[in-house]
Amino acid sequence: MTARRRPLRLRGATYRNVDRLTASASVSTFLIIVAAVALWRLVLLNDDDENGGDIGSADRAAPVPVFDLEAYQQSYLDRVDAKIRAYSRLGARRLIRHRIFVITGMLAALAVPTAVAVHAPGWLAAVLGTIAASTQGITQVLHDQRMAIEFHVTAVEISRIRRRFAYDFSRCPNSDRGALFDTFVSEIEAASETVDSRMVELLRIGSAQNSELPPTR
Repeated sequence: MTARRRPLRLRGATYRNVDRLTASASVSTFLIIVAAVALWRLVLLNDDDENGGDIGSADRAAPVPVFDLEAYQQSYLDRVDAKIRAYSRLGARRLIRHRIFVITGMLAALAVPTAVAVHAPGWLAAVLGTIAASTQGITQVLHDQRMAIEFHVTAVEISRIRRRFAYDFSRCPNSDRGALFDTFVSEIEAASETVDSRMVELLRIGSAQNSELPPTR
């Protein structure tokens, strides 16, 4: 005669564990949705119509055309336009990356008390704390915000020189255009040397600050 099996019953502790897992899963899902929406809106900030002074605007703005240039002059002007777009693009990318790390770290830090309050598993709070600390360290190492501003200032500075040249060239007699272009080249090269010096100085300061960071345990 076979023994009759007793129906499987969940005890109160098991029910509580299931409730905790369900609550932690709900909290995790909610935090992921909030973070995704925040980051999505953050990235779209640089896709809206831009006003003057916005980082990344030069990458999407059409340069002022300059007519009646010699072939070598047009080639140099094209390189200047490419340099402006490159600096503007680098500034926008650096700023977006900085915001992503900052917002992610902030959300992770704010989620730790919530995870503890709902009695989520201990590993969830540990993971959130690790994310918050890691993103803070990454922002200190990369210096994205500082570099983004520097790239933007560089793009604006070279753009002003270019716009002034385009305006003066259209009003300049043909006999004086060669000298005007030589002045334009000198101003661009001087600005580029100044930019390179500032970039090297920022990298040097950043390296010195990174070497002073306390070691992680």
